[in-house]
Amino acid sequence: MVQRQQWQQRQQQPRRDPEGGWQAPSREVLERILTRDDYGKELVNVAKEVGQRLAQRLRAAQARKFYSEIRRIATDVQYRQGEADKARAFRELTLLRPKLAYQSERVQGGRELHRVLDPAIELVGNDVERLRRLAEFFEAVLAYHKFYGGPD
Repeated sequence: MVQRQQWQQRQQQPRRDPEGGWQAPSREVLERILTRDDYGKELVNVAKEVGQRLAQRLRAAQARKFYSEIRRIATDVQYRQGEADKARAFRELTLLRPKLAYQSERVQGGRELHRVLDPAIELVGNDVERLRRLAEFFEAVLAYHKFYGGPD
C-alpha cells in the first residue's frame, strides 16, 4: 500500500527531461485540460509549450501517426452505438500506450511525446468527452509543432 502511494505521488510530479531540463505537463494539468478547461485557454497554452519543444526534436510524421490513431478512435466512439464497439475502441486507445513507449526509445523526441501522451491516455479511461478533448489537445500540439518549424 505504501509503495502504491509513493508511485502515485511520483506520477503526479512533473516529469523532467534529463537532457534539456524540459518539464512535461503534470498529471493535474492534463486532467484539467481533459475535464474542466471549458474555454480551452489552458489547452492552448500547454499545447503551445509542448509543440514548441517537440518541434526541436520530433518529426511531424512520427507524431501524426499517433494523432491519426487517436482521431480514428475518437470518431469510432462518437458514431458507434453498441457498448461492445465502444469498449473495443477504448481498448485500442489503451493499447497505444505500449506502442508509444516503444516509439519513445526508437525515435529522437519520442520521449517527450511519451511524457505527455501516456498520462493523458491513461486519464481518458472510458470517458467519451475526455477522449474528444485529448484529440483536440493533440491537434493543437501538432499545429504548434508546425508553427515552430518542426520537421515533416
